[in-house]
Amino acid sequence: MLAGKFLYHSICWQLQKNDPASVCCVTVTYGNRAHYVSNLVQHLFESGIEKIVVVDNGSDSASAEALLVLRDNNPDRVILEVVGFNSGSAKGFSLGIQSALQTSLDMIWILDDDNLPLPGALDCLFNYWNTLSDGQKMSTALSSYRKDRGNFTKVIGSGNPMDILPSANSFMGFNLAALKSRFTNKTVETNSDNAALSSKVIEVAASAYGGLWLHRSYCERVGLPDESYILYMDDFDFTYRYTLAGGKIYLLPGSEITDVENSYYNPEKKGILYHSLMEAKTEALCYYTCRNVIYFGRKYLKSSAFIYTINKLFFLLFITGIGVVRGRFKRLSTIYKSISDGENGRLGLNSAYPLQN
Repeated sequence: MLAGKFLYHSICWQLQKNDPASVCCVTVTYGNRAHYVSNLVQHLFESGIEKIVVVDNGSDSASAEALLVLRDNNPDRVILEVVGFNSGSAKGFSLGIQSALQTSLDMIWILDDDNLPLPGALDCLFNYWNTLSDGQKMSTALSSYRKDRGNFTKVIGSGNPMDILPSANSFMGFNLAALKSRFTNKTVETNSDNAALSSKVIEVAASAYGGLWLHRSYCERVGLPDESYILYMDDFDFTYRYTLAGGKIYLLPGSEITDVENSYYNPEKKGILYHSLMEAKTEALCYYTCRNVIYFGRKYLKSSAFIYTINKLFFLLFITGIGVVRGRFKRLSTIYKSISDGENGRLGLNSAYPLQN
């Protein structure tokens, strides 16, 4: 592996005859977002990719029609899977991956509908991938880099693969033991033009869907995304299971993608009364986010019941205080319900929190 990394460093920015046509891209969309998909598809075509699976996971009528036109104008290049309603990211990406596996292509590159790969992103994936032996490719996945994601920059700075995930025994990301390091850790240079950063290869324990590069054999090892998550954390479950099954995932900062739309949990400024659960656009988004983070943490990251309980108590004091001061009593009720369901493993779709198209 060291020899492969050395070779990667020397060739990452050199032009190579890679074969984008050997890659099938998968994306999932919903609501009124066909313009994002059209932009992404055009970008991928210009990069040489010839097969793209688009999952229509509950688009509105105008976007659904636009996606049909996109498919009809590119019948040999765009595969459109229509769900008919918003089934959540887990179901959507599961369907998209299954569709990609029906093609003859070995490589799958998963992207969110509002992702946009920067120049060189695809080449860097190929260049590192081509340093691996056939055997290594059967147990390796790659991830493009998103510099606006705090967990990505954290793992680059620390070199600890587990730093991509919530810390051990934390509760909804809250961990008293991590507060000190949160304020004392040095920041890492995240400019993708920086050659030192762009040539790095960082092992991570898990990753998001957006930017995930995998061989079709990946699913033979861990199966498909767990649809019972419905929405949120299903990507980390899907990828962390791969690590637990003996696979390796490497983050390549030289393969950078940007998000056209900013996420609600990644605002430019955070006030003293900020918490991402309070900023979620709907009660459903708040519910599934909180429930699944807690379920994932208890399943994979809890090693001390005492520390976990302390963090839980402090989180409850913190979030309740914010909710009371801001008058967000309905949101607090949703959070309390999601905590109960997450801790008791009650996954699946909750009829009290339907997903909106």
